[in-house]
Amino acid sequence: MQRNDVVPGGLIVVAVESVGPGSMEGCWDCGRALVEGEVVVRVCELAAPEERYVLHRQCGVLRYQNRPRYGHVREHTETLARLGRAVDALVELNIPGGEFEELIDELADSFAALRALVEH
Repeated sequence: MQRNDVVPGGLIVVAVESVGPGSMEGCWDCGRALVEGEVVVRVCELAAPEERYVLHRQCGVLRYQNRPRYGHVREHTETLARLGRAVDALVELNIPGGEFEELIDELADSFAALRALVEH
């Protein structure tokens, strides 16, 4: 991996470098702490360059090996939009009752659909 490589998941490599002393960062993918001297990949989102993350080099390689997991799937976008609409409607509703229960059910169904997409 090198600077300007596109990484699955809509990321681009900003830098490949060694972790300096006293780093308190963790890998965005696996969550493990970074160790001094370890080679890491600094990335940013293609759609939002101000959003920056750091990955263990091996975690970046795993993204290439498991490319479908990080692909942008239309169904994911639709499901997330459905989830967002349910949350927005729930936030605007301030009186519990039948509509409240329907929105809670929609929220549960949206989460179930998202879980099914992510797990398969």
